[in-house]
Amino acid sequence: MNQIRRRTPAEVAGIDKDLLARLRPLTEEQRLSEPRVVFPTLDVEGYSGWLCIVCLRSVEPDLQPWSWFGCEPCRAVDGRVARVFGAKRFLPLGQHSMMNGLSLRPDEATDAKMVAFYDQLTAMNRGWGGLHAWRKERAAELTWILRTILGEDLKEIPLSVWTEMMDPGPQASVREYRDLLRGQHSWLIDLDSRFDDVDWLAGEPGREA
Repeated sequence: MNQIRRRTPAEVAGIDKDLLARLRPLTEEQRLSEPRVVFPTLDVEGYSGWLCIVCLRSVEPDLQPWSWFGCEPCRAVDGRVARVFGAKRFLPLGQHSMMNGLSLRPDEATDAKMVAFYDQLTAMNRGWGGLHAWRKERAAELTWILRTILGEDLKEIPLSVWTEMMDPGPQASVREYRDLLRGQHSWLIDLDSRFDDVDWLAGEPGREA
């Protein structure tokens, strides 16, 4: 009888096990010269920026006030979801409200439009709160996975190794974005099953309906 094969933590996280096997502790020279991802927060030290708030795989530069919190592949998935509702963004992945499709010209500021704009800003702030909660939860999960594999004393990984190990890109972004929807916006999936379809989220041909 065939035995059920259990996936390793690395496989669950989509991490290259061969690369993991080559990881070594940072030298003091590396610590002083290379940006690094520190545990358990997964903050980036030695670089002005952060890991994508959705996939935590690629790094985004701090370009205040026009910074992106999400990487380009994650923003592409988000844009696909938002277009279903005729919007620019579903998640507030931009630092400035205009990056999230929210703006109001002074010459258009009627009382009704001001109220609507305030409501949108309030929703955007709630969205940021949700994103930070997701990031905290995902960082804790990845920390547990990597410490299970590499040892409980794991404190940091060079940023260059992190991005190679985590393999950012469209496929990873689709998986992580869908997991975020499942965890925080399950009502959206109940509303339209396409939002739980990785091929549709990725924009695969034939998945437009």
